[in-house]
Amino acid sequence: MTNIAFNPTRQQRANCELLAVHLSLGVTNLAFDMRAFCAIDTEWLDPADHKCGTSACAVGLGPSIGIAVPAGCTDWCDYAEEAFGASGIAYDWLFHSDWHPRYPTARDAADRIRYALKHGIPASPRAVMAGTRPLPYTPSRIGADSPSRQPAKQPA
Repeated sequence: MTNIAFNPTRQQRANCELLAVHLSLGVTNLAFDMRAFCAIDTEWLDPADHKCGTSACAVGLGPSIGIAVPAGCTDWCDYAEEAFGASGIAYDWLFHSDWHPRYPTARDAADRIRYALKHGIPASPRAVMAGTRPLPYTPSRIGADSPSRQPAKQPA
């Protein structure tokens, strides 16, 4: 599978690495859920709101673990681009909610971040999300037997 270069700035790379560590270790005050940036998203990115223990996705955890919101961000997609260098296809690979049905865990998100930092972004992340292309790596062994790592059952 061909990869597209992922070239975050030094600070964005550091933010990605910090996020991957927190995701892989489960070190966060929020429940993890790839379906929503932050379940209490009534006010865009109010870091004080992130202390209540509600759910958040990978990018939504950033403020709660100390990854600053760069000036000028107006929504979560801006934050993903400015703080992590993730826009377009990189955003899809790292943070898209369509990962939820197949690879929805925090460790899955950490694996994707680490893969991108080392190898770039697969040219067809949506095909991997949909299961029409395999993951280009072996998921981390921790939690490898969880139901989320099994292919979705097909209806009878």
